Amino acid sequence: MKKILNDIIIISRINLLNLRESAAGFIVISLFIPLGMTYLISLATPNWNLNTKINYLTGMLVLSSSLTVINGVGQFITMDRISGVISWYRTSPIHPLSYILGVTSTYMISILIECLILIFIASILWSLPLNIIYLIIIIMAILLESFALIGIGAIIGTRSKNIQMASAITNLLSFIIAFATPAYYSINIIPKELQSVLYVLPTTEASLIIKNLYFQGEINILLLLLVFLGVTYSLIGFRGIKWREK
Repeated sequence: MKKILNDIIIISRINLLNLRESAAGFIVISLFIPLGMTYLISLATPNWNLNTKINYLTGMLVLSSSLTVINGVGQFITMDRISGVISWYRTSPIHPLSYILGVTSTYMISILIECLILIFIASILWSLPLNIIYLIIIIMAILLESFALIGIGAIIGTRSKNIQMASAITNLLSFIIAFATPAYYSINIIPKELQSVLYVLPTTEASLIIKNLYFQGEINILLLLLVFLGVTYSLIGFRGIKWREK
């Protein structure tokens, strides 16, 4: 266990140094795209009500986190595999879990920062109510949802043939997950037959937690369900990782 933790820390530092080279593109994709989309839409509908504002705050948080985790992890691991870095880690030897968590720790920190920025901006511009309890619960929900998506990014990264393929799949999948999630819109507008399907997505639980928190001041059992989905997605995702080439 001690070796695994040490390996995670070392890989996290390496990942952070490598990430500096693509910091500008990373910020644009994970932060400016959600903000820009929301700003453009707000120009067309300047008289937003509270319900719409909370929907768009939720959408920004979900879209930003899914783009960060799936795109960042998937594309970074693909580059490491193609460049031979993963082969070098295997001979160290580094446990696959240490490598994946080491890579994703940097992105999880980025998501934490993104959440704080987005929530702060929404609170100032839209006068949304916010207190420390709300902030902690929202960040917890987004981090749990992001953790659940790590396995998806890792599977894509270890199985894509090249970086172009990884970019195409991660971009498509992250947007599909973000917009299939009832974040920008209410889950009640979805036919009841399909609502149960949406609950399979951890982003759905995270979205409902944020909305229930603002509208009702409670989260019910959604947080426990999100924890369960996070563990389930992670186990399935890590089992699907291709650590060794045939």
